[in-house]
Amino acid sequence: MHAHGVKYNKPFEGAPYNDGGDGRGDHVKPGEKYMYLWNCDVASGPGPSDGSSVAWLYHSHHPTRVDTNSGLFGLIIVTGRGDADVHARPRDVDMELIMHMSVIDENKNYLLDR
Repeated sequence: MHAHGVKYNKPFEGAPYNDGGDGRGDHVKPGEKYMYLWNCDVASGPGPSDGSSVAWLYHSHHPTRVDTNSGLFGLIIVTGRGDADVHARPRDVDMELIMHMSVIDENKNYLLDR
């Protein structure tokens, strides 16, 4: 999984290319496990004109279209320091509604019986 808006070292980038690395985090096969380490610093969080939180996309890069059509994407919500309660929920939000608008071809995903 490749994350946007957060910091990471190469083993946690989640994007395949020939860089001399071992490639373990570039492509995790079904049934395999891999733990990514993404670091949220001040630049990853909300800016001066944002609310308490911002959202960043993460997605698969292998192969991008088929994985996205299979639902392998999501959001990382980063709340500013001191703006969340003890359960990590933003204090200024009564209800969270996450919506990702994209063109998806459900006929081209891993989950369909063929």
